[in-house]
Amino acid sequence: MEVSTEDVRQNFQSKADTELVELAASAKGLTSGARLILLQELENRLVSAKGAGETVQLIHGWYTVVAPTTGIKFPEFCPRCCRSETGTSLGFQSLEHRKFRLFYWKTERVVSSIPHCSDCARELKRTRAICSWLGGFLILVWFAAVIWFRFPRPLSYVGFFMISLPIAYLYDRPSAVKLGEYDSGMVEYRFKAHDYAKAFAALNNVQAENAETIQIELQEAISHLR
Repeated sequence: MEVSTEDVRQNFQSKADTELVELAASAKGLTSGARLILLQELENRLVSAKGAGETVQLIHGWYTVVAPTTGIKFPEFCPRCCRSETGTSLGFQSLEHRKFRLFYWKTERVVSSIPHCSDCARELKRTRAICSWLGGFLILVWFAAVIWFRFPRPLSYVGFFMISLPIAYLYDRPSAVKLGEYDSGMVEYRFKAHDYAKAFAALNNVQAENAETIQIELQEAISHLR
């Protein structure tokens, strides 16, 4: 079945800015017609980004705002339900950075306390507690099995990894907030709710910085296609 030009155009229009940028980076497999439509859509997105008062990027399903690591302010409504007023803060950690010292590895990360409403905070705490206890129990059982059956060391490492991966996924799954990469006093705040991300960017006066980021990415993608 032949795909029409309009179908291709609608497909590109349905994608987030970052998805189009990634598609432009690997555009060798596109036909000349699809390449032209992608270029037109990127140019339209660039015009919209320049005219918008703020731009919040959607990256892998999360609205991402790059903000300072200190002096951060948060909106007065809950980032998870977006209805109730906040009353309880929960800690969130960024991705780890590891630096090798003389005889050891030093692990660094950014930690931020983000206010939630009492109901959402209670539910998240309960989920975290269940995952922590379950993960600890499974690791203990696996450790005993490794000793009892004398599993080889590589297999024991694989087992610990296979246990930790789903537990870590379930630990963060109900959350509507994440911290991503950080560098030079800035950190990525990732939110599920678009309204909360917009309010967060406005409250911390980082709309221009985030809009500039996506504009640069769009410009580079356009240059790559031309």
